[in-house]
Amino acid sequence: MRSVPDCLGVGLEQAEQRLGEAGLSVVLEDITPARAPAGYQDLRVVRQRSIDEQTVQLTVAAFMCGPSPEPVHIELTEAPESGVYMLEMVLRERLAICVGSLGEIVFEAGEYVYVGSAKKCLEARVGRHMRGEKKLKWHVDYLSSRVRATRAFVWPWSEGLECRLAGELAKGGSIVEGFGASDCDCKGHLTRLRGGSSEWWRRLSRVPPPSYVISSPEKDRS
Repeated sequence: MRSVPDCLGVGLEQAEQRLGEAGLSVVLEDITPARAPAGYQDLRVVRQRSIDEQTVQLTVAAFMCGPSPEPVHIELTEAPESGVYMLEMVLRERLAICVGSLGEIVFEAGEYVYVGSAKKCLEARVGRHMRGEKKLKWHVDYLSSRVRATRAFVWPWSEGLECRLAGELAKGGSIVEGFGASDCDCKGHLTRLRGGSSEWWRRLSRVPPPSYVISSPEKDRS
């Protein structure tokens, strides 16, 4: 089976272009409505499957235009059991850190966002990131022990969403190569954002908005 581009969450025209460039034919299903009238935004792929080596079936839906829903602000103790998250950290000055097997990395001052996930015990995982003292195990521990997270944005758990978010995030900044990506094919799961903004998460155009935002207590911040 040839490699099939991931088209989930992508607009129909772009999805057809991606598959066409890969030499694949497209079969469409469940376009609702079949010809979206004014008042709907462009059609989005909600499911895809390979029918054979040359044909991919796309299930497409149309969504009403409107502002993206705002994430709900919750306490850490109210976090769901599982989820995919983006962790926001702000470095006030240049910092050199030895990050396990990656060796020394120089982090320039700026706003960094790390993408991670937890199939269970999300509260404990995010709480660990927001705590300074901890045993250094994961790449992000080395950074978050020096500069604690200010906020965590949380999405419902979905297979593959962590890497999709990392890819979307990287379009708005510079990836720290290898960071947090030991068990996947991504270039990295930590990005230094260009033009820092408290609303950076709104620029993630090909993924749904986060469901929740958790702010760290002031006493735990750098």
